[in-house]
Amino acid sequence: MKKEYLPSWTKWDTVCVAMVLIFGLLVFKSGGFMWEKIILAHTTSSPEGILKIMKVFSLIGDPMGYIILWIPLIGLIAIKNKRVAVFLALAIILPAIFESIIKIMVQRNRPLEFMLIDQGGFSYPSGHSTTGLSAYFMLGQFLTVSWAEKILRSIGIVIGISRLFLGVHWPTDVLMGFILGYIIYRQLRRQFYKRTEKVIQ
Repeated sequence: MKKEYLPSWTKWDTVCVAMVLIFGLLVFKSGGFMWEKIILAHTTSSPEGILKIMKVFSLIGDPMGYIILWIPLIGLIAIKNKRVAVFLALAIILPAIFESIIKIMVQRNRPLEFMLIDQGGFSYPSGHSTTGLSAYFMLGQFLTVSWAEKILRSIGIVIGISRLFLGVHWPTDVLMGFILGYIIYRQLRRQFYKRTEKVIQ
């Protein structure tokens, strides 16, 4: 059982939030930068095998993926520890709310010329990046086995990156989604460890 020291809200948290919002203003109702188009031209032309793997990770990060995988998981965890289950649910719900609000505010266009799958809605920030990082980092936080935690964190990151290979997000959508998701994860982790420790063995 490991107790972690967690500082309160820091200036870097403020800087990161400001970065996400300010960049949102820069890309308001616009598309991508030229360097982003170059990146997407390379990622979307990856070998078919890689694209198929990325489609799987993208599906894991879809709303239906969370319904199929996470609702049963959270239900099972709730039997042992309801507090952990609540924070895992918040790690999915909160990023989904915040990224949806920002998308409506910013209304950035998706990279339509690169899209390999159908995807509606606005582009900034990436919901897969925001929720994937928050949820899988939070789940990993409750594990005492370091390699398992690393695997879960890697899954959260690849979920976001997969959106670049499928051409449905600009690179900065994914980057800022990661930043937003990490901020949410950090705040949830702080709140959780105010009264408890790692509990899943």
